[in-house]
Amino acid sequence: MSAAAAVVVRPLSGGRLAARRALFFADAPPDERISVPVACWLVERPRGRLVFVTGLHPDTAADPVGRLGAARAGRFAVGSPPGDDAIASLARLGIAPDDSDDPARPPATIDGEHDAIGDGTAVAIPTPGHTPGHHSLRVTLGSGRVVVLVGDAAYTERHLEDDTLPPRAAVWHAPTMADSMARLRAMRDRGRALLLYSHDDARWRALAAAGGRLD
Repeated sequence: MSAAAAVVVRPLSGGRLAARRALFFADAPPDERISVPVACWLVERPRGRLVFVTGLHPDTAADPVGRLGAARAGRFAVGSPPGDDAIASLARLGIAPDDSDDPARPPATIDGEHDAIGDGTAVAIPTPGHTPGHHSLRVTLGSGRVVVLVGDAAYTERHLEDDTLPPRAAVWHAPTMADSMARLRAMRDRGRALLLYSHDDARWRALAAAGGRLD
């Protein structure tokens, strides 16, 4: 059996954010509102699990300044009901947060590509631009298909298709982020990878309607 034989990716809801659309799309009308998912992902293997992106803390709605900071709390509001977070999403699968953790493995700072599990099935790849050290996660499923959990390297499919960046306040370094998006497009177009975005509501709803699980 190959290392990827039973690798599965499942979407986990990390809550929703409500904000002005212009915080995501620079060409949007200034007063138009939008609600976007904060997508998190569970990667399951026979020998363990990992969570990529942890989403909004369950206390964010009750304490937005404490959890987001004053500046972000002024721009974003929680757009989801209580219980819509990654911990609750795991619980609905019968999984506790500690079931996703290896207590023997200390936190690590990574530079460049990083084999997150040790068998090549889940590899963190550098996609800086939104932040200096941003990484996405390339996962090889049991079927052999490659999916890339994009994170914030590209907020939505539209950003990638139109080669457009979010507003300047959301970007650490615009040319670097553009380069990262170009690499993601190449992985999709030449490598046939499926890209999964963190804040694309249409793609999120389509994934849920299709059953969610990817294997």
